[in-house]
Order: sequence, then structure tokens, then C-alpha cells
Amino acid sequence: MHEYRAPRFGKVAFVDGRGVSKGGTCEAAHLDHALMNIADAATRDVRAAEGREELEDKLRTLYAAVEPRSEFGLLHGELGAEHILVGPHGEPVIIDIEGLMYFDAEVDHCWMRMRFEEHYPALRVPGLDPVRMMGVAPWE
Repeated sequence: MHEYRAPRFGKVAFVDGRGVSKGGTCEAAHLDHALMNIADAATRDVRAAEGREELEDKLRTLYAAVEPRSEFGLLHGELGAEHILVGPHGEPVIIDIEGLMYFDAEVDHCWMRMRFEEHYPALRVPGLDPVRMMGVAPWE
């Protein structure tokens, strides 16, 4: 799936010309979303509020280490076992695709690594950016 490429990130409908993209960069979208989550958590939990500045600084440091990319893979956005069925000939069939987007393939792989833990090496693909994988590669 990640072999399908696009020159911009975003929902498939927008990138393929059936809508209007917000623009920006994939990396900035990640950072903005993470900062928003930290701000929200800080209003709900005193520990998050106390660590907010440190968390935001760490995110900005990680963000600064990521090189921009000019090509993006096709992602499911919520890839997990409950979004894959097995077809009549044993082939995987991906369902629940409203989140389908062109984005960093590393996003799906980070989630799969967390979900499938010791089984993840069977799902790993070559060429993933270790910085985008948060510099953590337990399979290596």
C-alpha cells in the first residue's frame, strides 16, 4: 500500500484533486497535532500541566531533526487487525478506509509496532526513516 505515492500529503480526495488541501507540511501537521494534544491534556491532568513545557520542548527538538520529504505513501490511518479481513482466496482486504491519506508511511508502522509488538518484524518494510520512527528501532 505504501508503494502508491503522491507529491503532497493529505486525504486522498484532496491530493488527487477532488478537494482543497490546507497546505503546510506533513511534519508541521504532526507537530501541531501533538502540541494541541499536550495543551488539552494539561487542562485535564496536573502532571501534564507540570510537564507541558518539557514535553513541548522535546517535540520541537524531534521536529527539528526531521528532514522534509517530497513524496508520501498511501496510509490507512487506523491500521490494525480489526481493519483487515481475509478474502475468499486468503488475501488481505482492508476495510474502514475513510481515513485513507498520503502521509508518512512511518505513522502506520509506529502504530503497528506498538500494537503487534514481538510480531512486528514480520510487518516491517525496508526504507523507513529511523528519525520519523522516533529514532527507536527495536527490530535492529
